[in-house]
Amino acid sequence: MMRRGELAKARRMLRKLDCINDQSRSDEQLPKSERKGYAAFSQRRQPVWAEMDSLAADVWRREVGLERYSVVRIQREDAEYELQVLSFSFRDGLPWELRWMWELEGRVLRKDGTLGSKGATSIGFRHGNLYRRHLDGLWRELRWFDEGAG
Repeated sequence: MMRRGELAKARRMLRKLDCINDQSRSDEQLPKSERKGYAAFSQRRQPVWAEMDSLAADVWRREVGLERYSVVRIQREDAEYELQVLSFSFRDGLPWELRWMWELEGRVLRKDGTLGSKGATSIGFRHGNLYRRHLDGLWRELRWFDEGAG
């Protein structure tokens, strides 16, 4: 889905996060008086996460027309989720055996299909069927834009 330049940028962001995470783990080994603490490393991660969200949102908008605040259903082999998308991301590593995966964070829908007020949940997937709920209440499958041209 990502273009060559976007992939390079994504890899840089993932490496930057890995570096911050490594520094955070080594910080935990220091005596308490010398530690920077979780808040310091979280503050360093925030701009990287925001940049990842922006890049992933652009890719999803361009490739399938999915935008923030859309209500989606994601069907994986093992589970099905319905949520209102609040942010986009990607990562590599566990639990997907060091392979890339997409992450959508959002508000879970209630059983009756309305928006819930629970905290955000994150859904990770490599492959799955995605559907978007439209204003008329119907679910329509999301397809890659270039899939129909051919």
